[in-house]
Formats: sequence, structure tokens, C-alpha cells
Amino acid sequence: MIEYLAGVLLLLIGVIGLNVFRYLEFEKERKRVNSEECLSNRHIIITGASSGIGEQLLRHYCTIGKRNKIVITARNVEKLQELKEIMLKEYSGKGHEIFCVKTDVSVDEECKNLIELSAKYLNERIDVIYLNAGRSAVQMFAQATNLDGHRSLMETNFFGCVTPTFYLMKHLREKQESHCSICVVSSLAGLSGVCYRTAYSSSKFALHGFYEALKLELLKEGIYGKKVTISIVCPGFVKTQIHFNALGTENKSASNVKRDLSQFMEVDECVSRMVTNVEGKNGDFLFIVPYTERFLIQYFRPWMPAPIIEYILLKKGDSVQIE
Repeated sequence: MIEYLAGVLLLLIGVIGLNVFRYLEFEKERKRVNSEECLSNRHIIITGASSGIGEQLLRHYCTIGKRNKIVITARNVEKLQELKEIMLKEYSGKGHEIFCVKTDVSVDEECKNLIELSAKYLNERIDVIYLNAGRSAVQMFAQATNLDGHRSLMETNFFGCVTPTFYLMKHLREKQESHCSICVVSSLAGLSGVCYRTAYSSSKFALHGFYEALKLELLKEGIYGKKVTISIVCPGFVKTQIHFNALGTENKSASNVKRDLSQFMEVDECVSRMVTNVEGKNGDFLFIVPYTERFLIQYFRPWMPAPIIEYILLKKGDSVQIE
């Protein structure tokens, strides 16, 4: 028994030590990547750019880099134009170019149009695409009067990433010579089911199955890592407005949405880590932020009793709900 416990302790120390090392290496890489040298002269597409993580991605590249050509897309083109004017005014000396494309990512033809217009605007060179558009949910399954909301979230959160990828891959094979990084914005709710989020979690879980299979197909084809690289980023709760237009908030005022922000991640911190993984040398296919959740989910969850996991997930679910 003593030998067994000693072995477990040594294994635990080794795992912790490895993660401390990886964390320190990541922070070193974050400093290198989030610099003018690395984030300049980039050709970028950002879906869901009118607010939240998408808006911060735009600001991040505009703040740090120079001479970036960025395509921003959302359903609210007026907000996109407003953001474009703000960014170009604030960073007028940096030589950025921004192109707005009104896109509903749940519509096939609009996704096709987005890729075609973006490729033309970016001179057939797409360095990075952030598939960020999505909608959340704060509705118990028992509260749904029909499945329209679940189907709608699947169209937006799942096909809203898969459809642009479909047309992008055609472009990469036929016209683009250089490498492209695809960043799919998922969620911790895509790794663990969360209360109030049957629609949201299922749409994000589906992303993981699709892109894991796609990665294997691209490896078999011999172009993964050469022509294209994929990363699935899973943020925890982030301080954005996504919760106020979630499924379940219809006909509710903002004051009805209860949000416990005390443990939510700042959006700029989330974006800094995302960009490091996507633009860095050693990006992970599955990238979890913040690091504490990454450590717990990847190494400790398989060993934790189910009641503890369920308690944690119930608490997480309760951090955003409708009163």
C-alpha cells in the first residue's frame, strides 16, 4: 500500500511539475506572440465581430500590430461599420485596413459569399480565420415549448463554423499557396454538459466531433500543418454580452438576466491567450482557458468522483440564469 501511495504521489508531482513548466513556457510564448513583430501584416477574418470576443480580437490586432488587413463579419453591419471607424480613427497611424461583410453564419449562401469576398479582399491569402460567431442559452430543457431554439443554436454554433470551413477549404486547395490557421471558438460547455445549456452544450460538443475528424482527414491527406492548422479554443465564462441575447432571454429585460461576474475572465485576457495559441509556434489543437480549468479538465477530471463534478457544473450553470 505504501509503495502504491508513493507511486501515486510521484505521478501527481510529475503531472503538476509538467504543467508548471508548460505554463511558464506558454507565458514566455505569449509575450513573444503578442508583439508588433508577430501581429503585423496579417490577413485575418473574424466572424461574430460586432461584440464580445470577436470585437476584442479586432481591437487586439489593431492595438498591437501594424498594416493588418482584417475582414469583420456579423449580422449587425451598422455596428461593424461603427467599429471599423473607431478602430481606424484610434489607430490611424498603423496602416490597418478593415472590410465589413454582413453575414448570418446560419445561411449557406452568406457563408460562401463571406469566403469569396474575403479571399478577394485579402489577395487570396487568408492567414487566420476566427470562427467566433455564436449564441448562448440559459434555458432548462423542460422550459422549451418546442425544439426551434435547439435547432437554431445548432445552425449558428455548429454549421456557423462548419459552413465557412467548407468554402474555405475549397479556396485553400484551389487558390491559396500559403498556410492558414482555423480557430474555432468553442466553450468549456463543449467539454462538459452544463445546467441551463442543453442547446448550447450540444451545439458545442458537435464542433469537437467534426473538427477532430476533419483533422484526421487532413493528416491522411498530408496537408495538416502544412496547408492548414486547426485549433479549438474552449474559454470558460467570459465577461461579454453574450448572455443577454441567449436562448431563454426572449421578451426579458437585461435586468432579468442574473450574472455572477466574480469569477468570469476578462475578455482581453481570454483573447490574449487565444491569439498566443493560434499565432504561436506550438499551438494545441484543443486549447482550454483559463489555465486552472485546463489543468483540472485534462488531468484531474477522470479521477474525480461524479458527485463532485456534478456539484461544480451545477454551480457554474447557476452563475448565469433568468430570474
